This record gives sequence, C-alpha cells and structure tokens, in this order.
Amino acid sequence: MRKIIFASKVQGVADLHPVVYAKDIKWRWAELMREDYKNVAEQLKHKSYTHTFRCPGIFDLTSTGFILPMPWDITIETNGDGKTFFADTPGSTLEKYLETPLVDAHLPDSIAKHVPLGPDCLKTVVKLHSPWQIIVPEGIKFLMIPVPYPEQHIFENFIGILDSSVSSEIHFQLKWKKLLGRHMIKAGTPMAQLIPLTNERFELVCRDFNAEDQLWFDKKKYFHTHNITRDHKVIKKMYEKYYYHNNKITTKIKQFVKKIFKK
Repeated sequence: MRKIIFASKVQGVADLHPVVYAKDIKWRWAELMREDYKNVAEQLKHKSYTHTFRCPGIFDLTSTGFILPMPWDITIETNGDGKTFFADTPGSTLEKYLETPLVDAHLPDSIAKHVPLGPDCLKTVVKLHSPWQIIVPEGIKFLMIPVPYPEQHIFENFIGILDSSVSSEIHFQLKWKKLLGRHMIKAGTPMAQLIPLTNERFELVCRDFNAEDQLWFDKKKYFHTHNITRDHKVIKKMYEKYYYHNNKITTKIKQFVKKIFKK
C-alpha cells in the first residue's frame, strides 16, 4: 500500500494533534443520530424504515480521506466593522519553530477582493499557517473541503484542490463567521478534510520533519523567492525531481545492493 505522509515542522504536533483518517473521528452528532436510529428501530420492532443514519451520501463523505486538526490554540477577535480582526496565539516560541507567523490575512482590497464569501462573513480572509508538509505518491491530488458537518460554526475553510507538487505546505484559509466577539479555536479542533482524488487506498503516516523534509523546506525558500512572480511550474518540476525522481534512483540502488548480497 502506498503512503501519504504528513510531516510536521514543529516537533511534537504529530504526537498530540496528528492528522487522522476521517473515518476515525467520533462526531457527537453521528452518535446521537445512531442512538435515535436504534430507538426508532426498536419502537417499530425493526421494520424497514427511512432514517438519516442510513444515508450513504453523508457517511461516505465524512469517512473519506483525512481530517486536519488545529495544532494549537488560536483566538480571533472581531470588532463589528466587518473587515478587521485581532489574533492571540500561545506565544512567539511556536512562530520560531514554524519560521513564519501563525496568523496571516488576505485583505478585502487585495487578494480577497473578488472572493465570494457569502453573507455575514468577515471580508478579510483569515489565514492560519500549519506545521504540516504533505508528501504523496506521484500523480495524487486532493480535494480540500471544510469539515462537512462541523460541531461549531465559527469559521469555514475554503474549498480547493491541493497539489503537493505545487504547494506541499498546508494552510487553513478561513471564512470567519463571527463579526463581533472573541472566539477561540482550541488545539485539536477539526479544521478541514482532505480527500484523495482517487479510489486507491493509502497508508497514513504522520510524523515529525526528518532531514530529507528539512532539506526540501530549505530549498523551497529559494524556489519561492528567486523571481518576482512565483513560478508554480518551476516549483512543481523541482518537487517532482526531489521526491519522485531521486527516490526512484535510491530505490533502484537499494534493490541492486540487495541482489548483490543475496548472491
């Protein structure tokens, strides 16, 4: 079985708040729905009947792919103007480990100007940086969606395609739905769902950065900044060379050495 690897830039996140299979999340609403289904079944003496708990459209979706949790506490405060927000984080140590601010924004007069946000949403897109870098088999892309049936309604992650060869980092781009007040996203809160665009099954590997990940991370800093406009084709080509081409050569060498020792 091929692997999908989530490697954390911040040591320890993979231990406390790892990426998990979506099927392993125990939603409270799903448990309540299951209990209601059982109660109705008993009342009807197990005769055939329709119930939401039997809906494949809901549970096939919620059990597919991976859930990305919030790695640390973040508090967002809005003042009612519909544009600005303030953020509180656990401290500067995490930013030092991550090597970037934990919280960023796309302002309504810049990148977010024409993004459809819907009513009663902050006009500024709240961007939360995560420590995750994703390493996937060649040719696999993901559909990144908001948690389909969340148990909170403070925010909603934007929908998009994640192609790790173009951008191997994972960030949360949020529609913020509270225009006035102070609200915390606690560490461990499900933030988004990643669905592989294939029926193939994968082994999930969730770990800290290793030396190979760090080398790519360092190289990528140059690839992202060597020209005025970021060239995604160049980054894609270098990612494929680093993770796919080099690994194929390494695998062939290991296989060759193994054959020699067998002789």
